[in-house]
Amino acid sequence: MGKHFKKGSGCFKCRLCGKLTRDVNGYNGSIELCELCDIKTGAENTLSDSGMDYPWHVFDACTTPAEVYKLLEEKLKELQ
Repeated sequence: MGKHFKKGSGCFKCRLCGKLTRDVNGYNGSIELCELCDIKTGAENTLSDSGMDYPWHVFDACTTPAEVYKLLEEKLKELQ
């Protein structure tokens, strides 16, 4: 997770939340997601790949990457 914008990156609107943001990790700009939505979609994908069908809104209340990772960890423990 980057704390700085990627040099030379322009602003874009996140296609999920609409937040005006920039590429912070050299990847999220190419998929047009802010850093938080990029992390949320990755977490949802991890749950899906693990056989759990959790819709996107499960992560809506998460406002920081740490909250997303905590919820993801809790959901993955349910599989054990």
